[in-house]
Amino acid sequence: MPEAETDAADATLPADGTDGTVAADGADGAGQSRMDALLNQGVEHHQAGRWTEAVACYRDALAIDAENILVNSNLGAVLTRVGAFDEAIAACQRALAIDPQHVGARNNLGTALQRAGRTEEAVDAYLRALELNPRHVGAARNLGTALRALRRLDQAVAFYQQAVDADPEGVELRCLLGDVLRELGRHEEALTAYRGALERAPDSAAIHYGMGSALQQLDRNKEAGAAFRRALKLKPEHVHALNDLGNVLYATSEPEKAVACFRRAIEINPRYAGAYNNLGHALQDLGRLDAAVNSYRKAVELAPRMAESFSSMGNALKDLGRFDAAFESYRQALEIRPNYAGAHFNRGVALLTLGRMAEGWPEYEWRRQRKELKNSIREFAEPLWDGGRFDGKTLLLHTEQGLGDTLQFVRYAATAAALGGRVMLECNARLVRLVAPVDGLDAVVGRNRELPAFDLQAPLMSLPLILGTELDSIPAPLRYLAAEADAVAAWRGRLEALPRPLVALCWQGSESYRMDRWRSVPLQALAPLAGVDGVSFVSVQKGSGEGQIGAVDFAGKLAAFGDELDAGDDAFVDTAAILECADLVVTSDTSVAHLAGALGRPTWLMLGTVPDWRWLLDRPDTPWYPTVRLFRQQVRGDWRPVVATIADGLRAVVARGFVPGPAAADPASDLA
Repeated sequence: MPEAETDAADATLPADGTDGTVAADGADGAGQSRMDALLNQGVEHHQAGRWTEAVACYRDALAIDAENILVNSNLGAVLTRVGAFDEAIAACQRALAIDPQHVGARNNLGTALQRAGRTEEAVDAYLRALELNPRHVGAARNLGTALRALRRLDQAVAFYQQAVDADPEGVELRCLLGDVLRELGRHEEALTAYRGALERAPDSAAIHYGMGSALQQLDRNKEAGAAFRRALKLKPEHVHALNDLGNVLYATSEPEKAVACFRRAIEINPRYAGAYNNLGHALQDLGRLDAAVNSYRKAVELAPRMAESFSSMGNALKDLGRFDAAFESYRQALEIRPNYAGAHFNRGVALLTLGRMAEGWPEYEWRRQRKELKNSIREFAEPLWDGGRFDGKTLLLHTEQGLGDTLQFVRYAATAAALGGRVMLECNARLVRLVAPVDGLDAVVGRNRELPAFDLQAPLMSLPLILGTELDSIPAPLRYLAAEADAVAAWRGRLEALPRPLVALCWQGSESYRMDRWRSVPLQALAPLAGVDGVSFVSVQKGSGEGQIGAVDFAGKLAAFGDELDAGDDAFVDTAAILECADLVVTSDTSVAHLAGALGRPTWLMLGTVPDWRWLLDRPDTPWYPTVRLFRQQVRGDWRPVVATIADGLRAVVARGFVPGPAAADPASDLA
């Protein structure tokens, strides 16, 4: 006799309409009893997705024989399909009352219970089915799906694997196994499952998409992009592949192409909140802030509980200078998810930008919970220093984030040392030579080197919170770094022939920083400085941006030393010496700005419209570095007025009859 079974209710499963129904021999009804004919017709309608007709056939069959196990079981399956869950459950229970050992009825009961939202009861039904037949593929698959819905993912993996073992050729089963492994973060294992599925179905868009998702989580973006493109070739309107390809393009700094993907996904599905959110990120990256805000607003209109969109909208509003609206967006994000580290951190950055440090530092501390920074901030078993005296003990300060952050916050070593005990710093190995002489440091160890014993520890950028730093209590000595005397002497000899004043020039930050385009200044934009008579320039640009030197006409006034500058494993040793020799440093917001400020060198710093939080807003100076003067951009992306102001400043210095001073310039001099 034929039997129909149904799939578990899960929106991620392929909805192909198949139920594993097997028609009986002689299903044309010839020579069959009326009962068999009705059952076969019901199965035929069932398999074809003609639910109403199937229900009618099964009910007619039950009118002949109400105690028929298969008819009751199959009726339960098809009633589940049409959403009549109570009737479906009753039909399956009638079948089981007749034969409690009927595996198919147990499986169908589980599916009806699961679709009715009674998932725990469904799990029990599937488990009973598998006790009766451990190799029942449908029950194992459906149990995996039910456990996945309950977020019991490790158990779901076990039963999906059981289904695969029972049916090694089951493509859908391998795909489901890959999906749940990916949810668990077991991405390499997920790839193995997807590859097994792909061997059996190479033209499945769903499998290529799953592989792309796993590769994306492994930061194998090139391979992920290829997988998503293959999925889209097979299924051009696969909105999730479009969205995730957009995310790959965004991650690989191709925001314009990412925008096109997100817009296409939205065109296919105008209610795709995630695509609107991601479109906002790409537009924000391109500086199209108003459009980004509108995209985030659409995302939260469609998904009012999407905390990520509220937080990101806050960032876009902050970059527009609309701080009150930004804080409201952060508030809404945190109302939805009170422990959302990203929103707390973003709020902290906004508060610090406004100089509201007492409020900002605790929020900034949430950076330690963010996925983006969690791996860069070391965790130790030793207790976190509370800012009190630690006489007779050793305090380890450890760095995080960029080189510039270390150079800015290493100033706190002296403050910590004044509270007793020994102070040791763990930092990027390239900085050890430069920062080792800093006042307050008893030892400096390169990161990933063996650390001596210590009693207390603190991340370097947590010290402002630990020590209660306010705007008027920032430790800001005139200088707290010094270049090596031998290096200064060597570079002074090489630079002495250049006309004075000599300006050290740096324009490009690391391109790995997503917002670098808004803080770095193209060398071409600085070309007008070459028109200032009586001034010469020396490049302290390393890495990103060096290639611009040969493409920009600087009237022969820009000396550059290429690979000779800071050759070897140590960072900034030569750069620091050149800055000591120069009369002025002109730089974009890079680690060189922090180096120059820490050395106490007269520095003119070019900043974007809403700069990094540490430079605050609207003021020409900074409480962090007494010798640094700030030149602020008024229109996002337009450096011309900033460069013109700097050129005028240089002309004024020359006109006043600049006289070179000592290597450590007085901040009250013409150039400070």
